[in-house]
Amino acid sequence: MSKPTRIVLRPELVEQAKELCHVTQSASLSELMAILISRYGRHLKDTWQVSGLCAQPSPLPGVELRGAQTAPLNLDEPIVL
Repeated sequence: MSKPTRIVLRPELVEQAKELCHVTQSASLSELMAILISRYGRHLKDTWQVSGLCAQPSPLPGVELRGAQTAPLNLDEPIVL
């Protein structure tokens, strides 16, 4: 059996956490934390210290990206469609 762990939320987060319990149908804040960590923990870990404007996901094996822009964009000129 696992040893209980106590997590203390900042007061301003409690109401939002309770709303998330309702949305996720979690029976408790502890269950909500388990859901959040199991669903989003890996993403948070992988993207926490991302450099640049956005995260670049690892390429999927066998997937080729098409239509990628190779030349840098010139944002001073209108885009011609």
